[in-house]
Amino acid sequence: MIRITITKRLTIYFMMMGLIIIAIIGSYSYIKAREALMKRTFDQLKSLRIEKKNRIENFFRQRYNDLSNLSNLNNSKEIAYIINHHKIDKTSLETADSIFKHYTGTYIQALGYYTQTYYYSNQGKGLIFQNGLKQEKAHKINPKTILIFSKWLKKTDDNIPGILEYRKIPGADSAGFLMAKQIGNTDIFLILNIPVSNINKIMLENNPHNGLGESGESYLVGRDQLMRSSSRFQDNAVFNTSVNTPAARNALEGKTGTGLIPDYRGIDVLSAYSPVSIRGLDWVILTEIDKKEAMIPINIVRSNILYLSIVLSLLVFGLVALLSSIITSPIRSLRDETEKITKGQYGSQIGIQRNDEIGDLIQAFNIMTLELKENARKLENERQLRLSSVIDGQEMERQRLSREIHDSLGQSILAIKLKVDQLLRQAENIPTQSTQEIRELFSSALNDIRAISRNLMPAVLSEFGLSEAIANLATDSMKASGIEIDFNDQGFFAAADKKTENYLYRICQEAINNIIKHSGAEKARITLKSDKNSIQLVIKDNGYGLPEQQNEKSGHGLTHMKERAELLGGSFKIHSGAGKGTEISIIVPHKNKAS
Repeated sequence: MIRITITKRLTIYFMMMGLIIIAIIGSYSYIKAREALMKRTFDQLKSLRIEKKNRIENFFRQRYNDLSNLSNLNNSKEIAYIINHHKIDKTSLETADSIFKHYTGTYIQALGYYTQTYYYSNQGKGLIFQNGLKQEKAHKINPKTILIFSKWLKKTDDNIPGILEYRKIPGADSAGFLMAKQIGNTDIFLILNIPVSNINKIMLENNPHNGLGESGESYLVGRDQLMRSSSRFQDNAVFNTSVNTPAARNALEGKTGTGLIPDYRGIDVLSAYSPVSIRGLDWVILTEIDKKEAMIPINIVRSNILYLSIVLSLLVFGLVALLSSIITSPIRSLRDETEKITKGQYGSQIGIQRNDEIGDLIQAFNIMTLELKENARKLENERQLRLSSVIDGQEMERQRLSREIHDSLGQSILAIKLKVDQLLRQAENIPTQSTQEIRELFSSALNDIRAISRNLMPAVLSEFGLSEAIANLATDSMKASGIEIDFNDQGFFAAADKKTENYLYRICQEAINNIIKHSGAEKARITLKSDKNSIQLVIKDNGYGLPEQQNEKSGHGLTHMKERAELLGGSFKIHSGAGKGTEISIIVPHKNKAS
């Protein structure tokens, strides 16, 4: 199972929390910004729609006023009289033309909204006047035009201005609108031709700074769902381009509103729509802009939010990592100090001051480790005291046994030997060889007793000191084992106390026994050094060596050596390896020499 540290867990948890918060804030900001942008765009579209609607309604209202004023002029009545009471010939045409240009033509030319002016009688005759910078002379109305007027004006109430939309009419360059009003009590109608270009001047704008950008437009749609003003994107759109869109249908139903819809090109747009109030016309107005263009600012906002979220995430990650490290630092310190305790290193204090639960835990840990240190010290002192007591007791028992063997058993055997020697001298018929064997057995027994006594308590150690005792031990061991043992002493050893000498001698004795029994060595070297502070004992051989997994933990012999060194307050080190021989190094401090 993968181990995840608390620091990593906190970092992951805090980072997830931070990312969730950033995502929520970013999403909320984006949604609100999008809503605000959509609302602002729709507000702009509505403002532009209202402005265009008011202008187009005012335009037609003014045209109706123009028509009413012109129909009440005496000039218009005079022309109507000529049409009703005179034959339309060259003379009457010149007279009518003169009357028209005297005031009416000048007035209409100044307005600049009309291309033709018609005076039409329900009797099927009438005059037409061309308006413009170069006015043509009056002439008769085209029969096809008369047919159009006849059908239309039959549906128009007397004295109420009427309006007619047309795609094409003789003499007109393009689609437009005809407005008619009866002149006084006559059957003559004054008809003004308004080209669609006048409407386009109001509705069609290609300026990207007008609030509609590169893709926005305003246009008019009639009841037949065909355009009544030019499109920004399609040529010859008036009466040719169908606008069967949800916005157009809603507006034709009398509704005013906004929406995100596909336009007549099939492109998603933001649309503002409403009916147009023009007498005689059933039109609606739509103001639209492509969604793609309208969303450019919000796309920029989205990119900025994304970049900002990435930067914030990096900052949050750094801050979270720092905070997690700060929060878990005391825990890591507790873990490290706990590991020291498991290794027997007591008393370490954590110097972190915090006024919280972790601070209480650290304080409790510091108290605990001090108590553990004190308890460990007491246990170690007790262990060393017991171990020292055991070892000292063993030494005392060895001394007692040595004295008993030497003074009691040795003397008894010696007395028996002397008595046997006396009996052998007095006895007869005992072979000389047997007598010699008996004497040799007694001598061997005495020598063994003396050797056992020396091993138990070497007299040379108490009489001549540690260096001489080790030298004798090396010589005797070399003779007994055949291993070449070299002893070298350096320094002055008179300052060593009896206990130190005894323990070091036993360590050396144990080491030599291990070399003889287990090492397979041919040579060994013992070095004893002393200075004013310490004594160092080094025993080295060229034997098989010890595997790495054994070393100090192998066998009771090494354990006893280490215990003795530690009881003296010294250090015990062993360096070995398979086929590399073994080196044991003991360093103990000087103590006051025992009395």
